[in-house]
Amino acid sequence: MERMSLSAMPGNDMDDTQKQILQRLSVMEAERGIKIPLAVESGSRAWGFASPDSDYDCRFVYVKPKVSYLSVFEEKDTIEFTPDAVFDLGGWDVKKAVALLVKSNAVILEWLSSGVVYRKDERVWRVLWRVGQAFFNPVAVSWHYLSMARNKLAEIEQAANAKIKKYFYVMRPLACIGFIEAHGSIPHMEYRKNLAEIDVSAAIRDRIELLMRQKETALEGDMIPQDKILVDFFRTECASVENRLSALHHEKNRNYEQADKAFREILEMVRPNE
Repeated sequence: MERMSLSAMPGNDMDDTQKQILQRLSVMEAERGIKIPLAVESGSRAWGFASPDSDYDCRFVYVKPKVSYLSVFEEKDTIEFTPDAVFDLGGWDVKKAVALLVKSNAVILEWLSSGVVYRKDERVWRVLWRVGQAFFNPVAVSWHYLSMARNKLAEIEQAANAKIKKYFYVMRPLACIGFIEAHGSIPHMEYRKNLAEIDVSAAIRDRIELLMRQKETALEGDMIPQDKILVDFFRTECASVENRLSALHHEKNRNYEQADKAFREILEMVRPNE
């Protein structure tokens, strides 16, 4: 296996945090007999709007011993480990990960595009990314993000006050949709990068930046009065996106042998001598 790379994360305590996450990953490998070629940060820290007390959402892809994939009985294909309020670790078996990429699952696509990386076998990542690009369905992914935006918008609308982060839980998926519409490709994990490449008025950008500055010092539970301007913008944008998506169709890639080949390639990369 190629040397794993570890990208630095912002913050004074990140070295210690990285060590703790890497240690937990190593323990998981030893106890469960798995290999973890890819581990990234997901959630608000990777999206770019974490609070000082946000937890760490480490997500990973793991590979079991080859013989495990030959059993007639289906084994559990997920791992969840939340040791405390600070760390939340969860992973998918590589076979599940590839199958979800074939379905253009937005979650696994986000893992692959995360800029906060704890472990990364470049060869494995390239194979997964190739599958993700080949089966990317811009319409299906956009509908996914629209559903996310609407659900969080409804929560904001139902109360006089809402957590600041909920506004970003609407803005982020809308920015992802905007990026997909503009480029026809997998959006960035970090919402600022998507926002920079879409058409949003200066007034809305300024309002979002103001909220961003508040979010940087606010705790997870901090709330603000309903921002009528942003709520109106969100409503209008959601309705507009739905109209555009309703008129679109994407022909699915059905070259499933490509996915099988990728799965076998990764097995040989990670478990070469079994």
